[in-house]
Amino acid sequence: MDQKQWYGKEGGSALPGDGMNNSPAGPAAPPSPPPPYSHDTRHPQSNAANTHPVEQASSSPYPPQPHHLQAITRTLHVYYENWKMSSVRILDSDNATEIYNAESHMRKPNLIVKIAATGATLGTATFHLTTSRIDTQVRDTPIALQTWGILGRKGHRFPSAALGGAFLRWKYDKHMSLDLFCVDEHDVVVARFHFSNWSLSKCGRLELVGPIASGNDGGGVMEEVLVTGLAMAQYVLTTATTVFVAAV
Repeated sequence: MDQKQWYGKEGGSALPGDGMNNSPAGPAAPPSPPPPYSHDTRHPQSNAANTHPVEQASSSPYPPQPHHLQAITRTLHVYYENWKMSSVRILDSDNATEIYNAESHMRKPNLIVKIAATGATLGTATFHLTTSRIDTQVRDTPIALQTWGILGRKGHRFPSAALGGAFLRWKYDKHMSLDLFCVDEHDVVVARFHFSNWSLSKCGRLELVGPIASGNDGGGVMEEVLVTGLAMAQYVLTTATTVFVAAV
């Protein structure tokens, strides 16, 4: 129903049957046509075809959302080196240049990440049987990943030394996959670890988002994301394997 028919004429005229004077006041003037789309500020998307993308985004009545601003700036590919899946190679975006490698052990530290060019240890990770805490070390800085939320459902978070103590958090995908997302304190994605579920040779890929995680700050945040991401990947795979074996 038309809004004017429901509320009456503009100016507060009464509804039929309310006891007030409802005598007609003459024929109403026809409504004026709406302004052309090119001049109608009510529809910022109407002139999108003739607007530069930056101008089009700035004319939107809604502020930009974090997921609109995310773009993958670097992808690291993680491959298994043996059938036991106890060691991996991390290749750069060209999927050919090895920049890091990692080995997992039963003894502590359970995960050792090294720089491929020098063989120097970049970081380590240690897991515990009685707690879900993961103790990592990036270069000489100890970083503890603690579960966050009720029963750890929001993942593991850690204070980033490269960001002055600001928290980053690895959280789980909500779409029934093993994928992990690293987000900042505003829940903006910094990185994602995508598992290659159907490959026996490739573990997955680490997608870095934005200039900070890609190493433009000198590599501090990227190294933290890499070491903690590999630790979380091993934690998730170990947990999933344990649940599967227990179910069988």
